[in-house]
Amino acid sequence: MYAQIIIDISHEKLDKPFTYGIPEELSKKIVPGVKVIIPFRNREIEGYVVELTDSIDFDESKVKNIIKICDDMIATDVRMIALAYWMKRHFGGTLNASLKTVIPVKEKVKPTVYRFIKRNMPVDDLRVELAEIAKKKNASEQKIRLLSALLEDEVIPWEVATGKLFVDSPVIRDLEKRGLLEVEEKDALRNPLSHISQGKIPPVLNENQRQIVDDFLVDYSGGIRKTYLLRGVTGSGKTEVYMEMISEVIKSGKQAIFLIPEISLTFQTVMRLYGRFGDRISVLNSKMSKGERHDQMERARIGEIDILIGPRSALFAPFLNLGLIIIDEEHETSYKSETVPKYHARETAIELAKMSGASVVLGSATPSVESYEKAKKGEYKLYELTERAQKQALPDCEIVDLREELKKGNRSILSRRAHEVME
Repeated sequence: MYAQIIIDISHEKLDKPFTYGIPEELSKKIVPGVKVIIPFRNREIEGYVVELTDSIDFDESKVKNIIKICDDMIATDVRMIALAYWMKRHFGGTLNASLKTVIPVKEKVKPTVYRFIKRNMPVDDLRVELAEIAKKKNASEQKIRLLSALLEDEVIPWEVATGKLFVDSPVIRDLEKRGLLEVEEKDALRNPLSHISQGKIPPVLNENQRQIVDDFLVDYSGGIRKTYLLRGVTGSGKTEVYMEMISEVIKSGKQAIFLIPEISLTFQTVMRLYGRFGDRISVLNSKMSKGERHDQMERARIGEIDILIGPRSALFAPFLNLGLIIIDEEHETSYKSETVPKYHARETAIELAKMSGASVVLGSATPSVESYEKAKKGEYKLYELTERAQKQALPDCEIVDLREELKKGNRSILSRRAHEVME
């Protein structure tokens, strides 16, 4: 077997796959998306495996072998490699830059370690041991507190023992040596929303919202995957529609990505989604640490969460069963990357959805011209919410032609009508 590898150098002349042999000891570990160390000219460099093949069209004796797999690499899947190729063709730039974009967290970071104190004997035996300790003249109050707690709960977090029961580490270790308890450690993925209390918010949809959701579900349950444009006036309840769509998609065993411009990624928005879906949702934002961002991607990969909400970088979450991508405020320019590859999250999401068998829902009160045009032509399916959710009145609006103001001598940036109503 041979591997086609794109080397980790952003240079146009080298932006093509190079062929390397796969040593026998690595044959079961080399898959598309893995980062490896390879010999290149007179040095060793990193590269990404983009394809496997069992034949080559040149002399085998000239093929060099892969040296090793990078231990700090998280493997991606073939779908993301294909998406990187598409981004290069569609938006320009190098394949390497596209790969680095679709593999947003390339290195593993130091995991968070949680320690637990676990009862190491039957309750009755521990009760006897506790009585013996309490009989002693200078009985340790710390030992008594900890063992009493272990009689109530088989497992106690280390932080609870040291922080709330005020038990010192040497005391815990001493009891561990005597075999009364054991200390266990395990890696845990950070949850940036763990401090939020859960509370299920029941869905309440008005007639217009329910019609849109029902129509979407007819398509979805029938295996039809489309791009939809939801045009709804401010306050019409687009988020409620999104949440009901997500809920139904999750019930079918799929996962969802919810893109929101960074400026709109407010605590209130996250709270609404968390209140509906609880700890099956997570979030990405620019203020999170490298470790926190890595953990959210890993939680998505292993199926610990069903929904990831965030800016355009959340689009590349490694969900294995992606079923729905929602892009709220789809007209926002922040969905366009200003660095190479200069991709548009909307177009990239639609391509990713095609590869994944997922649907895309674009939402806005003021859709972009191109999206609205495609909806009018039938390329996207158009849904419209023309009234506010609770039937509140829309504000009165007047349009003033400033060209007429200029003709009448008004050189101000404000019209005479604007002056009038302000006064």
